Amino acid sequence: MRNRGLMSVSVVLVGLIIGCSNPNIAKINKPTKAVTWPELAALRAPEVNMGIVLNAQTNNIAGLKKAATDAKFQELVSKFNSSSIPKEFDSPARQAAKEQVSKDYNALIEHCKGSGSDKDLKAEALALADSMGKLTDPELK
Repeated sequence: MRNRGLMSVSVVLVGLIIGCSNPNIAKINKPTKAVTWPELAALRAPEVNMGIVLNAQTNNIAGLKKAATDAKFQELVSKFNSSSIPKEFDSPARQAAKEQVSKDYNALIEHCKGSGSDKDLKAEALALADSMGKLTDPELK
């Protein structure tokens, strides 16, 4: 019985030593800074973003069209499109992600003004959410 207890303690100690010396621990515990800037934050504000994403997720296509064709929303998209990524977050991959987000916003707005099918509008709104996720991923280099 005593040997079993000693063996358990040894296994725990070896595990701690190996775990604490893992070079990935520093990466795991490193705080990440949110990727944002004023024009991006304005588009991601709940009162703006919910009109697009929530309406798409709940199949409220009329609400989605209303939100996407709102003049204030279109102004926010325009400001985002012409904004610059702050130096601390800028990289070729993030520039490409921002271009994709801009393309997705513009396509959604145009489809909502025109005759895009409900299925296409929903797909575009959800694709926009995915591309926004990539743009704001702190690990994107």
